[in-house]
This record gives sequence, C-alpha cells and structure tokens, in this order.
Amino acid sequence: MMQKTEKNKEKAFSLIETSKITLKRLKDIGTLNYPTNSLVDYYTVIHSLCEAITYLKGYKFRGEGAHKELIYYVLKNYKSIQLIQELRTLRNLAQYEGKQIELGYIEINEDEIKETIEYLKKITHNII
Repeated sequence: MMQKTEKNKEKAFSLIETSKITLKRLKDIGTLNYPTNSLVDYYTVIHSLCEAITYLKGYKFRGEGAHKELIYYVLKNYKSIQLIQELRTLRNLAQYEGKQIELGYIEINEDEIKETIEYLKKITHNII
C-alpha cells in the first residue's frame, strides 16, 4: 500500500549510493560468472532506485505486494515493467526457494536491465 510520508533526501541518497556500489561490484566480478547473484543484485539496484525516487517524492510502499506496487508506480510508463516484474519473481525464487538462474537469462536481458537502471538514475537526478 502506498503511503504519503515526509520527503527523505538522506534516505534516497543512501539508496542511490548503495546501488552505485552494487553496480561497481557487478562490473568488477562480471555478471556472467554468477548469474543468480547477478539477477538478485540487478533487481536490488532497480528496487533501491525506485525506492529512492519515491522517498524524494514523499511516498513509501508497505505491506504485502509492496515491491510489485513500487515498481509499477515508478515504471508504469516504461517498457521494461514486464521484465522488472519478471526479475522480481525470479529474485524471489532464487532468494527464498534456492532456484538457480541460467546464464542465458542474463545474457538475453542484460542490455534492457542496464537501460532501465540508467532510466531510473535519470529520474532521480531530475527530482533532486
């Protein structure tokens, strides 16, 4: 459920910084070496940037389905919403059920994932 809150630039900046660190680690290690970890990290970056955007606008998502609602709210006008919801589902399977992600999934979708991350970075810069 979406709730109106105080704008929180400090929390938003922290989330943006954390996403930068995660992206650097992904680059250093190589995303194809550990596809399951890479998928989880990419999803975490996207989620963090979406959350940063909503903190900058004064919104917070809580409760069951919050991740899905957050992503839909931020990306509703962006073509990658289907892919990001798929990442969310696969991330949940990997994190909670131990499902391994095949290398091919990252190879096929990595460009679109990176485009989405760049799009989210631009949104955060435009709000700040």
